[in-house]
Amino acid sequence: MDREPFQCMKRAVMDDPILRAGVFSLVVFGSYVRGDFKPGVSDLDLLAVLRDDDEAVAERLIGAVKGCVEGMDILLVDMPWMTVDQLRDPIGSGYGFKFLTFYQADFLAHHRVVHGAEVAPLLPRYDPNKLAAWRAGRLLENIERFRDSPDMLRVSAGEAAKFLAAVHGAEDIRKETVLETLRGLGDEEAYTIYREYLDGVDAHRCTDYYEGFISMRMNAYLEEHMEATGPRTTF
Repeated sequence: MDREPFQCMKRAVMDDPILRAGVFSLVVFGSYVRGDFKPGVSDLDLLAVLRDDDEAVAERLIGAVKGCVEGMDILLVDMPWMTVDQLRDPIGSGYGFKFLTFYQADFLAHHRVVHGAEVAPLLPRYDPNKLAAWRAGRLLENIERFRDSPDMLRVSAGEAAKFLAAVHGAEDIRKETVLETLRGLGDEEAYTIYREYLDGVDAHRCTDYYEGFISMRMNAYLEEHMEATGPRTTF
């Protein structure tokens, strides 16, 4: 992992009194750390944890970060932010980012602190079965949420395919592992959707197609889940 952009970020925080006081932790995670980053295609994933709910500090930080990644062959910088208190219960606080919840194990295994404190000890450990049902429900909610946004609906279908691989035994969420798992399941439709999602291919499918895929697959999972574990429960 090229350290210079991250050393730049650390210096930017330390040299700015506002950022130094407001940023509890800045973390890089995901494909850039995991090793399946695709130049020009993958995002650079960062998590900013602030001491207080201060959007001005978050905007100031993203400006500094963008100045440090100039020249990196990335699609974009994806830097969600939250407070320390919200980090202690992402779902309960309304900040249930997938990398802190359903894919938390991958985050814990593949993250690096750029600046500040380690965040892993603050994260709650959710019940895996409840978490999978929660994630399936969130993907179903995306049907309505992105009904007027075909590109985001296509992304949600790709995420649904990735979810199917995860609940059917994928060892990790590396892109090739997900593809191999879907291929092993003989799920050609999910494999194709995920492949197109990874490659950024617009297959010009209608929104009804993606809605149908998400709805059918997530509802089928939830029905199986209820048979195995009983009704869905809250955290």
